Amino acid sequence: MKRVIAIGLFFLFIANILSAQTKLTLQESIDIAIKNNIEVKQRDLLAEAAKVNYKQAKTNLFPTVNGNISHGINQGRSIDPFTNSYANQNINYASYGIGSDVILFNGLTLQNAIRQNAFAYDAAKMELQQAKDNLTLAVILAYLQVLSNEDQVALANQQVMVAKVQIDRLEKLNKEGAINPPQLFDLRGQVKEAELNRVTAQNALAFSKLTLTQLMNIAYDMYRAEQRVGKIAMIFSVLGILIACLGLFGLATFVAEQRTKEIGIRKVLGATVNGLVGLLSKDFVKLVLIAFVIAAPLAWYFMNKWLEDFEYRITIQWTIFLAAGLIALLIAIITISFQAIKAAIANPVKNLRTE
Repeated sequence: MKRVIAIGLFFLFIANILSAQTKLTLQESIDIAIKNNIEVKQRDLLAEAAKVNYKQAKTNLFPTVNGNISHGINQGRSIDPFTNSYANQNINYASYGIGSDVILFNGLTLQNAIRQNAFAYDAAKMELQQAKDNLTLAVILAYLQVLSNEDQVALANQQVMVAKVQIDRLEKLNKEGAINPPQLFDLRGQVKEAELNRVTAQNALAFSKLTLTQLMNIAYDMYRAEQRVGKIAMIFSVLGILIACLGLFGLATFVAEQRTKEIGIRKVLGATVNGLVGLLSKDFVKLVLIAFVIAAPLAWYFMNKWLEDFEYRITIQWTIFLAAGLIALLIAIITISFQAIKAAIANPVKNLRTE
């Protein structure tokens, strides 16, 4: 039991991490945009290049010093570099040189180049800052637009809910004949108009988020929240299956232990292993089928209600529930079969020894 609780707490911890909201603040959005924006990066590189040119212009005032060293060895018949005649001997020679260059005055060309590059560097830094300021302003406007569209979507959802509540009330009154039917039809039109406004608000929200992510130069995932919910559902589904298998295995073990003598008598009377396994598994299979009959309609109802929030959605096919039921039945049979086969192949003499 303690292990099951520990596993459950572990999965809850993982689910909490996955379900944590990753909504960015305005400052975080601005920082990401400045870090990833292509134009800002280009301006930054141009400013760095201007800085290098400015430093190079200042270093041009320094004197230049050049030096060279040359060594040579000739062996055997070779040309004497001093007499330019052939000689059969080893000749070693070397030369050394050093030079310096200092510009004393060239019409203030270097000083003017320094000033020119300094102004270019300052201009590049200002252009970089201007690009950052323009991007920051664009991100702020896009971020505020996202917040405004989120409020519009929430307001549209409330209007749809209110309109549906009103139409339910009028439908009841219409059945009693307390209102004119045109009032009900007008309200149905208002419901459709509210749903259209909701779709428009949702599209505006998606477009504003896309604009913001383009400015931030990051990937835009429209269904990130749904994917997070899917991961959480997968984790808890695996946890539920593991716990169910443990319980089913323990129950199968208990039932096999309780019917040990019955199984021994049936084997003595000629029962086969397949028949005994089917006998032990039959009750569990019935429980699984009953659970499937109860769970399938509920799952279909809630899945359809969830999909109604999406304008573009799929239709849930009955084959999905059939496949889920078969998988659940297969898992149950595999879990039960181990203990059922173990009880069916046991020696009946040992089981009936106490009789």
